[in-house]
Amino acid sequence: MPSRREVVEIARSWIGTRFLHQGRTREVRSNGKLIGGIDCAGLIVVVGHESGLLDPSVDVPAYRRIPDGRTIREMLAKHAVEIPFRDLQPADIVAVKWEGSRFPHHLGIISDLPGGRLGMIHSYFDFRRVVESGFVEPWISRTVSAHTWPGLEGVPWVR
Repeated sequence: MPSRREVVEIARSWIGTRFLHQGRTREVRSNGKLIGGIDCAGLIVVVGHESGLLDPSVDVPAYRRIPDGRTIREMLAKHAVEIPFRDLQPADIVAVKWEGSRFPHHLGIISDLPGGRLGMIHSYFDFRRVVESGFVEPWISRTVSAHTWPGLEGVPWVR
């Protein structure tokens, strides 16, 4: 069972990787050209794979550039456990909506920042890469749901 710290460190190892819609790989150079990248759902998937919390065959079915929210909700319902927002801890997953929407379109992994603050590691289109930012407004008020990984240290496997 991986610890929360291990999951956060795996997520941090992706910081700086460029954003690529439906990407699932780290960037590499091939014949001088930069290829690869990852999006927000891909980050959740690969961190789950690398930590052993998701079976290697698990992925999200193809989705539009701005998902309808159903894909994200279905993935989380099948592979994560919803928790109260107040119980968020590092390594947990948040589903976030864009302004004006009711449904989640973005995912992030909660991290720990200096001073006991919560952060969020996410592949963010606006910055074109994976970043770690403070889990502050507007992220907090746009969070639709919070989830944890079954099998994470201290979290029972449930199905």
